[in-house]
Amino acid sequence: IVEVAGNRIDYRLHNCIFFEIAVKRPEMVCENLHMSFHHGLVQAMGKEIELTRPKCMTRGDPYCEHVCIFHS
Repeated sequence: IVEVAGNRIDYRLHNCIFFEIAVKRPEMVCENLHMSFHHGLVQAMGKEIELTRPKCMTRGDPYCEHVCIFHS
């Protein structure tokens, strides 16, 4: 976790268990699998959330960074 501020959590992942596949098929792994996992967690928590991924290892970044903004 990089930062927690109010209703926002920013966190980074430095190792992805799907990286080898994600490099070849980022739309499948990063867009579908990973984001679906996060949306499932959100549904289980019963909160509205806005998820973004400003940094991604498949785009050449050194880590994947996720920003979660919780809405009431």
